[in-house]
Amino acid sequence: MNSGVQSIVLAKKYAQDFLRVNEKKLQKKEYDAILKAASDLQKKLYLLQIVDAPTLEIEDKMECVKKMLEYYSLPDACKHLARLLIVHGRFGLFAHVLSSIVDLYYKYIEVCVITIYTSCEVTQDDIVAIEKFVANKTKKQVISRHVVSSSLIAGVRIESDQFVWDHSVQNQLRNVSLL
Repeated sequence: MNSGVQSIVLAKKYAQDFLRVNEKKLQKKEYDAILKAASDLQKKLYLLQIVDAPTLEIEDKMECVKKMLEYYSLPDACKHLARLLIVHGRFGLFAHVLSSIVDLYYKYIEVCVITIYTSCEVTQDDIVAIEKFVANKTKKQVISRHVVSSSLIAGVRIESDQFVWDHSVQNQLRNVSLL
């Protein structure tokens, strides 16, 4: 198993344990804060690597984490998670663990989380129409994230952890080339 896959599996295990202990203690607004932090920190992994530096003392690392938790309004339970990751030398997984916590929470409350990829910006009405389409097909509440993808020529690609719906020109061209 390569290290990327191992990291994802490990992050999910930390998330499962976190939820086992804290699931009933957290409110939706706290999960929303965890989602925001996870999304932001995945774009700023260098911050996690700095905290994970072996030359810093644990208390200095925890001071950095404290500031991070305050900035993102994360619940106190995340402080214990961060300390555990620091002690295990795995704080670099923090953003992935937070993301896995939210994914597992959404599965628990039966929400379908999707990413909508388009070649250009689309209106909020378009996003709502796509969410309704997916909600109708999955029979679940839908939460979406929109990404403008330069790899798409035109069209839409929708991904979740359970399915991919690709109605992009790129996919249609690929299908034509297979004929």
